[in-house]
Amino acid sequence: VNGVFDISSTILTTLKGCPHTVYGDFNCHNTNIKSLQFCPKVITGNLSCNYKFHNTIEYKRWLISHKLLNMT
Repeated sequence: VNGVFDISSTILTTLKGCPHTVYGDFNCHNTNIKSLQFCPKVITGNLSCNYKFHNTIEYKRWLISHKLLNMT
């Protein structure tokens, strides 16, 4: 996906079926999602999700890759 992929404020309970790559921001806050499993593997912009996911391995993986992509 090129651009913002926004599924925030929906009734979704899973990220299954999300794209593998988002060249932009991925927004999934204010949902009933139970985990970040199936979250896009590549997000070049920001990952905006519920705070409860900030200690998950998926979120930490995004933080590391995001910092590596933005190193100059």
